[in-house]
Amino acid sequence: AETGSGLEAVLEDDVGQLWLGTYNTGVVRLRMPPTENNGRAALAQLDRFGTAHGLPSVNYNLVNPIDGEARFATSAGMYRFEKERNRFEPDPSFASLFGQARVVYVAHQDPSKRVWLYAEDAARGLKETGLARQQTAAPYRWDGNMLSALNGHETMTTYGDPNGVVWFGSDDGLFRLDPRLPKNYAQP
Repeated sequence: AETGSGLEAVLEDDVGQLWLGTYNTGVVRLRMPPTENNGRAALAQLDRFGTAHGLPSVNYNLVNPIDGEARFATSAGMYRFEKERNRFEPDPSFASLFGQARVVYVAHQDPSKRVWLYAEDAARGLKETGLARQQTAAPYRWDGNMLSALNGHETMTTYGDPNGVVWFGSDDGLFRLDPRLPKNYAQP
């Protein structure tokens, strides 16, 4: 990517398409056609997506792998790409997560399949990192209890270890969470 392009994340989907998330130019999809009969590769096709394609804004559209599919953290929550309609729509699994749209800056599914988010409600001045807990018969439910100590801090990145420990890089340092340790979150 060229300098100043705002490129933030790249993800290859299950059909070999590259999705590029950006901070300020929407979403880009790069499709590689099959090799031609003469053995030469055909030209790649580049598609740019913005508000005309269902994105809430061209700003803060970051691609993340969740359950093996490309999901997009946007300025209005989590979105997915609907192939049949060739447009982006709010992801119904995350639609009722906060009760109202929030900017989602970071989404990370760890090796245990837990989805960690950093989201901001700009109207209320709330910055929150937490767990989007998957329900068996319902969409994800928000759980910010484990990480309430990070409220107000910007989480820049999240990484989950295979042993269950999750790391959060924030504007105030590096934090480690071991959800396996018992803790009463109702206790001050």
